[in-house]
Amino acid sequence: MENDPQEAESEMALDAEFLDVYKNCNGVVMMFDITKQWTFSYILRELPKVPTHVPVCVLGNYRDMGEHRVVLPDDVHGLINSLDRPPGSSYFRYAESSMKNSFGLKYLHKFFNIPFLQLQRETLLRQLETNQLDIDATLEELSVQQETEEQNYSLYVGPGGGGGGGIIGGARADETAGAAPPVPSSVGLGDLWDSRKTQSFQLQRWDSPGPAGWVRVGLTEPGGLQLCSPCQVLYY
Repeated sequence: MENDPQEAESEMALDAEFLDVYKNCNGVVMMFDITKQWTFSYILRELPKVPTHVPVCVLGNYRDMGEHRVVLPDDVHGLINSLDRPPGSSYFRYAESSMKNSFGLKYLHKFFNIPFLQLQRETLLRQLETNQLDIDATLEELSVQQETEEQNYSLYVGPGGGGGGGIIGGARADETAGAAPPVPSSVGLGDLWDSRKTQSFQLQRWDSPGPAGWVRVGLTEPGGLQLCSPCQVLYY
């Protein structure tokens, strides 16, 4: 007989009875024949063995032969409800299909999103854990640095009071004192810098050359105020 369970059992080979088929798996699809009770008995025996973190889809096949069915949908739903899986377990779904006319394959294809999305969520959770560890490590480093000399303002400014241990812009304050920053070369209107602060000046007249790379010029502010004396500016 076609539905003879002894004949069917003798044809079974390597399955979950002999191999750990759930090792490293991310999803399980169990299919049975709705016209053969023994195939559903196999589902009854194997379904409780699926790890609770693995999503499962139970598929009742041969829906096109519904007039010969011996397993009803209520039988499957009763099985799923009786498993009593712990809170936090993955998902169980039941659907019916027919490989003859492809009924139910779209549902099965959509189910395969669940293992993928579950893996994606696990990856994101691991990334969040790593992120929290990085935050904790940074906070610890900040706490340690707060007690170092780098965070002591008196040591930072140094004797010269200039900041960075008396270093200004990578040079000693006494090396930069009195030196004017470079200005654009021009013989007309231009922006010149005095040795004290930044202002915009009009070029009034050229005076005698000074040391190499330097000239002495007389400057007038845009408002007409004559500087008290010519300034030394770097000319390049």
